[in-house]
Amino acid sequence: LVGGALTGLLILYSARGIVELRQTSQSPLARDGVLLLACSVLFYCNATFLRRRWQSHFAGMDHGLAVLQSYLGVVTAFLGLWALFTGDWTAIAWAALMLAVAWGKRSLNDDHLMLQGGALAASVLIAAYTLNFHLSDSYPTHVVARLITLPVLAFAFYFMAWILSNGGDIRVQLRTFAFWSGTGLLTSLAWLDCKQTWVPLAWVALAVGLALIGRRFRLAHLTYQEHVLAIMATVLIIAVNRDASAAIERYIPFLGCAVAFYAFSRFSTLREASYCRPAAWAHTWAATGLLALLAWHESPQTWLIVIWAIFALGLAIIDRVFSVEELPWQAHVLALLAVARAATLNLFTTDKWHSIDLRLITVCVLVGVLYALSRWVRLPASLQPTDARHAYTWVASALFAWMLWSELQPISVALGLAVFGVALFELGHWRNIKHLRLQAYGAFTAAFARIFFVNLTAATLPGEAISPRIYTVAPIALIYFFVWAQLQPKHASAEDAHWSTTDFIAYLGTISVAALLYFQVPGEWIVFAWAIAAVVLITASLLLNQEIFLHQSELLLAGIVIRALAHNIFGGSYFLNGGWRGNIGILSLTAGLLLLALPIAFRLRARYAALPTNSRIIRGLALRYPEQIFFFAPVALVSVMIAVKMNPGMVTLSWGVEGVMVILLGLLAGQRTYRITGMFLLLLCVGKIVIRDAWHLQERDRYITFIVLGAALTLVSALYSRYRETVRRLL
Repeated sequence: LVGGALTGLLILYSARGIVELRQTSQSPLARDGVLLLACSVLFYCNATFLRRRWQSHFAGMDHGLAVLQSYLGVVTAFLGLWALFTGDWTAIAWAALMLAVAWGKRSLNDDHLMLQGGALAASVLIAAYTLNFHLSDSYPTHVVARLITLPVLAFAFYFMAWILSNGGDIRVQLRTFAFWSGTGLLTSLAWLDCKQTWVPLAWVALAVGLALIGRRFRLAHLTYQEHVLAIMATVLIIAVNRDASAAIERYIPFLGCAVAFYAFSRFSTLREASYCRPAAWAHTWAATGLLALLAWHESPQTWLIVIWAIFALGLAIIDRVFSVEELPWQAHVLALLAVARAATLNLFTTDKWHSIDLRLITVCVLVGVLYALSRWVRLPASLQPTDARHAYTWVASALFAWMLWSELQPISVALGLAVFGVALFELGHWRNIKHLRLQAYGAFTAAFARIFFVNLTAATLPGEAISPRIYTVAPIALIYFFVWAQLQPKHASAEDAHWSTTDFIAYLGTISVAALLYFQVPGEWIVFAWAIAAVVLITASLLLNQEIFLHQSELLLAGIVIRALAHNIFGGSYFLNGGWRGNIGILSLTAGLLLLALPIAFRLRARYAALPTNSRIIRGLALRYPEQIFFFAPVALVSVMIAVKMNPGMVTLSWGVEGVMVILLGLLAGQRTYRITGMFLLLLCVGKIVIRDAWHLQERDRYITFIVLGAALTLVSALYSRYRETVRRLL
């Protein structure tokens, strides 16, 4: 054994010339190679077979010398193969020796052979990198030897991994190294012999093969390698293919990789792998990201939201059919990106497509897709009982409303919003979708606010028979009342009643009409127009049995009083130069028209008096006594008008006549408050005569005033005397 060891060391010393020769030449050395291989066989025989045959004789120092000869055998074999095989075939020869050593480990269970196999594997990789890769001759140059040897070497590593498949010792690490080395060689071959733009597709094809083989034979390392290759392919395709000059080099790799990721996302790991679900998610997310990036890079920027939106809808539909749990999340992200892109670009673009506004086309498609997604996209189980899906409808409605704002003429925006609100309301009513109705109310509110800034202040152009205020605001008011009719108890839902939506819509309609009258009717006639509206409202309250219209008529009556005082009475004398420019007749007509509503007010009082209520607001607004409001408002207006606008000499006379008429009305209506008001007017006349008229009026005016007031007081006294019992009963 000592002689063999010394001989081996001398042989190795003599063989150093082979190493030196290979630095400058690749000429084969047949004689040296054969000699070294023969020595290697002898060394292995001494170290392995003879030692196992007479194992009892190899103990202590003998065992160490036998192990040394084993290492001498692998080194001499390594050098002998290096002498015989040159260039690209050196790595092949070493790979064969590596397989032989690995088989020896499998058969003899010798850990020293395992270490030798690891060293040989590293040597094969180094030789492949320095010789077989031909780094100076990459694509488009194809080296035949590289195309042959690298796959053979990869197969050798895979075969070595199979040889070492049994056992739990150090061979596990060597087996892992063999798997990764084989895949690394094939990956490098694709990099060297494929055009760079096609490398990602080649890597993905290799990844698919590795994943399927690993899943079939339960080789976890192959599935890990698939993950690495997928990541590398994704990074490379983004870095290289995105800016490729040829369209085919952009589309085919992107589409091919995305399809592959989708197809084998559920087969990329072992069935029992703990990370099976995240791995599948990662593959589909990568595929969706690649397709979204391709669309962003290739499509015209204004059409990008259409592509992303349709892509999101497609993912949602596929999920509805196949129940792929991560696709809805990808659809959410794509929809969010499309909305963000629309908000930053499409809503402000002015480009045309075949003379059609691109903003109109693209945003309409996005809005339609968002409404479809609200119905078809699948939500997590925790969100399904909620209304989270209607985030899509809210965004869609907001985008469509903004598009109406951008596309329509300023005068038509409010009407467009109102019509859009009707469409949402009818759809929400038909499908019983609360959020669509809420969006409709939002559109109605926006249209209502819009008319005060644009429509009501619009000027009538020369040649226009109808003012734009009329043909834009009047339809909006009609829409409000139509929706109000739809929200009546036989149509309204519980939430509508809770939020008093019916009342809100009715107020929008009434205020719109009142505002239209304010801007359309000449200033002096506004109070008369409002009086007509108030009478119509109180009549509607009676005929339709709707208390809301009674509320509105009384609020409008308050507006009439304020407007009459501020403009028709005091505006003409104190705040405007030139004295009185108002019209007593207009205020008289207004007061008379309001008094004509008293019979209706009495019928409404009788109707609502029978209904129980605990509302202090209703009592505070005197809605239980509408006849009082419709009496005192016109009487107060007439009294103030007389005091401010009449000739000082005729004020007392006019108040007296008014007092008598009020008392007569009180007797006819049987209302004590009316009679007390008339008597108060008469007493006011008496006080005014005593304090002022008797001392300051001209003689003619004083006589007339005294005579008429005396006659009025006498008439009132006679009436009270004649109808004493009736008056006492009424009091």
